[in-house]
Amino acid sequence: MSRSGRIRGAGVVVAAVLAGSLTAGCGAPGVPRVGNDAAGDGGVVTGGQADRIVRRVLEADAQLRSGAPGSETQIPATYAGEGARAARGLALLIAKGSAPKASPEVGEVQVLANSQGSGYPRYLVGSSKPSADGLPWIYLLVATNAKTPYRLALTAQVLPGAKINAFPATVDGSAVVTESDAYETQPVALFTEYAKGLTAKADNPPYDPDIFADQVLSRARATQESVAADADFTQSNQVDSDPFVALRQLNGDALVFGTIERTSDYAIKSGKQMPPAPIFSAFVPGRTALVQQARTTTAQFLVFSLPREGKAHVVAAAEVVVGASGY
Repeated sequence: MSRSGRIRGAGVVVAAVLAGSLTAGCGAPGVPRVGNDAAGDGGVVTGGQADRIVRRVLEADAQLRSGAPGSETQIPATYAGEGARAARGLALLIAKGSAPKASPEVGEVQVLANSQGSGYPRYLVGSSKPSADGLPWIYLLVATNAKTPYRLALTAQVLPGAKINAFPATVDGSAVVTESDAYETQPVALFTEYAKGLTAKADNPPYDPDIFADQVLSRARATQESVAADADFTQSNQVDSDPFVALRQLNGDALVFGTIERTSDYAIKSGKQMPPAPIFSAFVPGRTALVQQARTTTAQFLVFSLPREGKAHVVAAAEVVVGASGY
């Protein structure tokens, strides 16, 4: 089979896009449809505590991304939800030489939001800029109960030209966005529609066009064309519930964090075979050829700015390959 038939649906290990700007403030999100048991009590975590918590978690994350020996053993204590799954996948890819190692340096850290109320779950939102010429990232941390420390649930890079508006001060916290809040598009509906749009471009969706969706769709088309002689390629997207949170900003808009799982399938045609790509082989070692089917799974981390009226827009995004199977 020609080289063009190689499986490329595993995509970019960590595909994130360029920088925009962050506006500092403090406050925090909550879980749509759940709410915080003690909302309205202000922020429980002080500014100094929030700074120390975010830096501690990001330093542990930097160790894993740099491939530091033994850092994968800290995944349960450092990551939560899909963040933990992504960390396990990335650690494996780094160990197999299929993903680049990042710098162990964290750089400048800023706390953007702190959750309101004394109930659980509690959230912190932070950002970092690795260097003067680096690109800013945004992070969602969660503490699920009184016995569990804050852990990293979502990491995404800010898109070109994107702006993240300010949150209430740390002492006040930010209110949970629930289904009873008056938003033209509810957070859950927004992510559901966006997942559909990542599979096939939608007409008049409740969100503006963005570079992340364009890249996902264009890569899918390119992959479908490149393997057409050997396999039928399909791709689907499904909203994941952990993490899925939203917080209210000072101007009344909401910042929505969520994950969409992308599944890329190859049905290999009779009499054909395909060599596995290096990323695939990291998860499924020992296969020199695929003769029936192959699948890769990718976690797509997304952050939306959601106005009370009008269309939402993606402000940060990233993706990590988290699994593969096939024979």
